[in-house]
Amino acid sequence: ERKPESIFLAYCDYYATGEGVTLMVGAGNTKNAARESFLSNAPEYFHRGLIEDKLDDSPPPETRRAARLLSDAMAELIASLPRGAPQFYAKIHYNLA
Repeated sequence: ERKPESIFLAYCDYYATGEGVTLMVGAGNTKNAARESFLSNAPEYFHRGLIEDKLDDSPPPETRRAARLLSDAMAELIASLPRGAPQFYAKIHYNLA
């Protein structure tokens, strides 16, 4: 039986006064796949806020928050495919006004 791959996140949690919060998340089963997903989809301005982390048994709170955009079904799919092949990207904006 093949061991499921890890899930990596590349994300930016951007807070702007008067504009709300924007969370952008790239995911993959390698660090490079997650990073590529983020960099190819997020506007360049947000690249400087990139945070990279691995989803494991005890990720920090910021990573757990970013991981909420990744459904369980998508995480299982990413983990089951060949290394580096799957990529996922999602963006959510909260208007706090």
